[in-house]
Amino acid sequence: FGCDSTVTFPGGVVIMYTPAPVIAGTDSACHNKIYTYLAANIANDSYSWSVTNGTIISGQGTNSIDILWGAAGTGTVTLTQISPFGCDSTVSTGGVVIMYTPAPVIAGANSACHNKIYTYSTTNIANDSYSWSVTNGTIISGQGTNSIDILWGTVGTGTVTLTQTSPFGCDSTVSTGGVVIMYTPAPVIAGADSACHNKIYTYSTPAIANDSYSWSVTNGTIISGQGTNSIDILWGAAGTGTVTLTQTSPFGCDSTVSLSVIRILYTPAPVLTGEDSACHNKLFTYSTPAVTGDTYNWSVTNGTIVSGQGTNSIAIQWGAAGAGLVTLTQTSPQGCDSTISESIIVQPTPDPQIIGNDTVCHNKIEFYSITPGIGGDSYQWSVTNGSILTGQGTSGISILWGTAGAGSVSIRHTNAGGCDSSKTLTILIQPTPVPVIQGGSNICSDKVVFYSVTSSAGSTYNWAVTGGTIISKPDSSAIYIRWDGPGAGSVTVTQTNSSGCDSTVSLPVTIRQSPIPVVTGPDSVCNLNQYIYGVPAQPGYSYEWTVTGGTIQGAANTFQANVLWNVVGLNTIRLKVTSNQGCDSTVDIKVRVFDLPTPDIKGNGKACSNSRDNQFRDNRFATDTSGRFKYLWSLSGGGTITTPVTNSNILIDWLAPGNYNVTLTITDTISGCVATSNFNVEVDSMEIPEIITNGVQGCYPFEVTFREKQNRDDFSYQWFIDGLGNTNKKEPTIIYKNPGTYNARVIVTNHVGCVDTATLQIVVHPRPVANFSISKGGELSIEDTAYFTNLTTGATDYTWEFHDNSFDYNTHTSKDYPLPGVFPVKLIAVNEFNCDDTITRYVKVRVSPKIFVPTSFTPNGDGFNQYFTISTYFVKEMKLIIFNRWGEILFKTEDVNFKWDGMYKGIPVQQDVYSYYIIARGFNNEMLSLTGTITLLR
Repeated sequence: FGCDSTVTFPGGVVIMYTPAPVIAGTDSACHNKIYTYLAANIANDSYSWSVTNGTIISGQGTNSIDILWGAAGTGTVTLTQISPFGCDSTVSTGGVVIMYTPAPVIAGANSACHNKIYTYSTTNIANDSYSWSVTNGTIISGQGTNSIDILWGTVGTGTVTLTQTSPFGCDSTVSTGGVVIMYTPAPVIAGADSACHNKIYTYSTPAIANDSYSWSVTNGTIISGQGTNSIDILWGAAGTGTVTLTQTSPFGCDSTVSLSVIRILYTPAPVLTGEDSACHNKLFTYSTPAVTGDTYNWSVTNGTIVSGQGTNSIAIQWGAAGAGLVTLTQTSPQGCDSTISESIIVQPTPDPQIIGNDTVCHNKIEFYSITPGIGGDSYQWSVTNGSILTGQGTSGISILWGTAGAGSVSIRHTNAGGCDSSKTLTILIQPTPVPVIQGGSNICSDKVVFYSVTSSAGSTYNWAVTGGTIISKPDSSAIYIRWDGPGAGSVTVTQTNSSGCDSTVSLPVTIRQSPIPVVTGPDSVCNLNQYIYGVPAQPGYSYEWTVTGGTIQGAANTFQANVLWNVVGLNTIRLKVTSNQGCDSTVDIKVRVFDLPTPDIKGNGKACSNSRDNQFRDNRFATDTSGRFKYLWSLSGGGTITTPVTNSNILIDWLAPGNYNVTLTITDTISGCVATSNFNVEVDSMEIPEIITNGVQGCYPFEVTFREKQNRDDFSYQWFIDGLGNTNKKEPTIIYKNPGTYNARVIVTNHVGCVDTATLQIVVHPRPVANFSISKGGELSIEDTAYFTNLTTGATDYTWEFHDNSFDYNTHTSKDYPLPGVFPVKLIAVNEFNCDDTITRYVKVRVSPKIFVPTSFTPNGDGFNQYFTISTYFVKEMKLIIFNRWGEILFKTEDVNFKWDGMYKGIPVQQDVYSYYIIARGFNNEMLSLTGTITLLR
């Protein structure tokens, strides 16, 4: 029928705001830990929270609460948010995975001795990790396990701290209260480690107040000190022994040390044998039985050990009459010793001293005696090479000595106690001297002649001469006599020995006439010239010439000599003439040798051709103004002397290259001596120099090396280079660091001093300054295009070079990058001078890592969806854990391409919903974490 009606609700319907809360907070947590959960804060809204398996400890009624999670498993957080108009919404988190948190308890001693090892531990939980730390101590084993051993440090307190962490990263840290560390003794026994048996030795350790000491000994007896820090031990039989000490602190901390093995060594027991009554100044033997390896040290009072010291038997010479003592210390190889002594009665012994001459003349009578002894003494004399005339058996005798030579007189003196001594006096029996004069008896007049007799120790001599004069000491065994004119003479000597025996002998002498030569020849000569010297020739005479300051040319044994003088100054020519009777005479002639006036030419030995006024002068006599020396210069060629050739100095104009001699002759007008000298001059010319370089223009910095074209080692070079300055290097180098035009000049001097110069100009061009910018500061996403803006100055051409070896020659350019990474971009800028500059910048291309996780899989053997796996993009590292609703780990991996087949320990897990936790690292090191659930269907 089509009939209708329309009505409107009166006043309109009011539609009010309803909250839409979103809970923010972690979806995995450690049990017994506090976490914050919150929603957006809306003014005037109210908030009501509820929690399963946890406790809200603050924030109820606000938009943010703190939850202390309960036992491991799952929990939920539910929020009802109500607007002021009463409109509300309720939301819950998915299941919050509550993972087990360790609760370690440290077991171990709370008081310890320092420097001792103690064990601390906690209950071992499979797969948990353990990190221990200690103060005032050192962990010596067990770090990373549930049990450690600690060596406690210095006295005081220490702590043990443990952080126990579950496989899911939940951890708890606990510490012990302060562990009291008490002092522990550290005794060190001081004392000998080698001892002699039956001897007492002390052993000790440093005393510590209130500590106690307990000692024990093997093969010895503690004599005193038990319970203290020092004891005395009497060691037993030879062998070994030990000393042991336990030192305990007042807190019961103790240490035990031993000193072992103590070597107990044998001690000698010497027994002396020998006379206990002896004569003084006599030798007696004392000994003890020898023991192999033992040493012996003897000492004596009132006597001297003359042999055997260090052995088991000695010989002693006893001293003055009275008491004596012999003492022996016998020591074993190990140093153990014993000492014994024996007293000795020393009887007096006679000590006769023979009085009389020990040097006599043969066949002379001499008296010999000793000081008489006391009554009852006896005397027995004996003589060799002589006869006792009177006194035998008494204290004095007379002896007639025999032939010249050696003799002796001896006495044996015995006292009433039976001690005796013998003495012998050696006698030298002198002969009566028989001197024989040695010397010429046929001699030449005016000669000194040597005369002598055989010298005898202790003898004296008295000489007399006729026809001559003694010119040396007249009381020695030899004299020199100068004989007078021809005729007869004599020599007489009287020799007396030390015993007063004497003899006198004479020698007649015939005196012959000696030659008297007169030498002719100049006594003033020139050096390096020859001259003749001579005497009248005599038949039968011989001649011998010698020279100082010269050389004899030809024979030196005729009546004439040809002498070449070669030493300037006062020299000598000597002639020895021997007559036909064998007499000779020597005459010396003094000769003044004048130096040759040898020129000393001074001038430049090197010169350049076509040079003028080159000076040459005599440096030796030029300052002499007396006119004594005359000059004459000459030139071999190649130039002209432009001044008088008789001057002491001249000037020469050189004409052409070559080697030439300048000659100077000087005459000494006083001595008449003449000398000539030559001076060589090298005249040279020089080639025009030219500068050679590796280039005359370039871009800065522009390095240029300069050299002169000839580049000779015998030339010298002086360079003047803009920017470098003055240098004499052969090939200088400069780096021009600024654009501009620079000059270089070189002055070349050759080996003879010829000079020339060359110049060169260097042009240095500017370089462009390359620069560019990259869009977004060079940090782009993979979807972005990189735009490069050229900011270069001073360039005309550009080349862009990219990482993939592509190029672009536009002023500005752009490029797409399909892959992440860091890529270089190089810009090469070139100006109109072909000078370039280069700059390289880098483009950083980033990507965002992504992980896609399926919601279920069906490992039922049908070949479809058999494995749980994930898809990742731009992820380079990952760790995944799958656990059940009780927090038990079923599967974990770090392989991005893993596959889980739903098995745990080889057994298929039941159909259920399982939780997973993923932590990953992207290509740019971004960290990504993800939690959720996966449904396993069978």
